[in-house]
Amino acid sequence: MSSSLAPTITLRERQHTSYLYDGFRAVVYLPSIRRQRELQSLLLQPLAIDAVLFAGCGYGDEMATLLRKGLPAARHVVAIDIADVDEDVAEVADRIERPISFYDCDLLDLEDLPDSGSFELIQAGFVFHDLADDEKDEGFAVAAHTLRFGGYLLLSDFFPPPISPEALYGEFIKEAERETRAGRMPRAARDEFLGDGVKPGLLRTIARAAAGERDFFDTPDMSVNRARRHGLRLVATRINDINASMRTLLFQKTPSASAGGRDVFITI
Repeated sequence: MSSSLAPTITLRERQHTSYLYDGFRAVVYLPSIRRQRELQSLLLQPLAIDAVLFAGCGYGDEMATLLRKGLPAARHVVAIDIADVDEDVAEVADRIERPISFYDCDLLDLEDLPDSGSFELIQAGFVFHDLADDEKDEGFAVAAHTLRFGGYLLLSDFFPPPISPEALYGEFIKEAERETRAGRMPRAARDEFLGDGVKPGLLRTIARAAAGERDFFDTPDMSVNRARRHGLRLVATRINDINASMRTLLFQKTPSASAGGRDVFITI
């Protein structure tokens, strides 16, 4: 099976600082990233989802994990990304033996998709923090319009950590070095991940963001307030117990959320 391409969507011009370079594949080796995927799967398992959209699917490793562990019944799968990853998505489709439609587009263009308004779940992994502050509200609004009533937005992202940027950066480096010594992270990937003298690497980018040199996502409470304005109610949340700067928030599209209804947490 392979992905289907739809190049007819007109994309808006925008500038995003992206983590999408070859060394980004190294994050699949980190325990904190693996744990983040486990937490997302735990939140998804109780849900009966058939139509799902993965926003910012990247190379598809996270998408493949969530489809296997959290969404085994999903049959209508759509993936989008601003990077040229259609071949990677096709490989994921072959691996999980389910068709995946891929669109080269931006999160804020979701309403242009053919099935907009019919999705039961939108998964946005480490996407919202890359939106400019004035675009975050638009991101929640577009996600809400793309979901059917009762549908879910699974937001997995970075939030300001409760520790100093230096401590966060140091722990990330130690984690990467442990994985390298154990033979789970290739040396070349480690150089890309930690920086090679030309590219700063993902870890340094995160540390700079935590130091205020680049916008992180806003606080979890502010994120919830933004989402509620667009009819998305927070129903579950998880904090990564390995790296507290990573959190997963599950929102549901309900008529009462925008009217000020109380958030109700489901038990996982």
